[in-house]
Amino acid sequence: KGVNLSRPWRPDWCLVKEGKANMCFDEHGRDIYDRLTWQLDLQLALAKKMNVPKIADFFKKNGNAFLVMEFIDGISFRHLIVDSLECKAWFTVEKHKQDLLLDHCIRILQQIQILHEEGYVHRDITPNNFVIRKGKEYLIDLEMAYSITMNRPHPAFRLGTFGFMSPEQLETRTPTVKEDIYGI
Repeated sequence: KGVNLSRPWRPDWCLVKEGKANMCFDEHGRDIYDRLTWQLDLQLALAKKMNVPKIADFFKKNGNAFLVMEFIDGISFRHLIVDSLECKAWFTVEKHKQDLLLDHCIRILQQIQILHEEGYVHRDITPNNFVIRKGKEYLIDLEMAYSITMNRPHPAFRLGTFGFMSPEQLETRTPTVKEDIYGI
């Protein structure tokens, strides 16, 4: 978390995602710079179509890459779920809390639908990768995403969140929307 001083008369919080030189290096010669460049391209392409953090800056210094974006000051969907359920079974949770969670689920699914309609697969659909701010759902952490229409990045970046990765993703097959359905 940092302070964006690009408008000194109105400083604002930002998120600085730093990639250390040679971090996430893979057998295809790519590293964190390639991942963050991809995330930059993707968020710029999707900014007017869906709820993703706005990009403020991207630069490289001393071999490290920095992606600076809007800080979405809200609650992760995971925390909202945990706070709402209070370790109770679904059928014992108050109806207004059930309705709230279901409304967020529907709007999250609509965000994923837009992503798919634009030709992308997120590949890391988890409750932690959605932040709720003022009743609006934001999709974050897009560096694992894949473009079906552009076949990019090729091959798709590895990893994801265990427990949410489909068998096809674990086997590093070419991504399809099925991987996101599995995560959902």
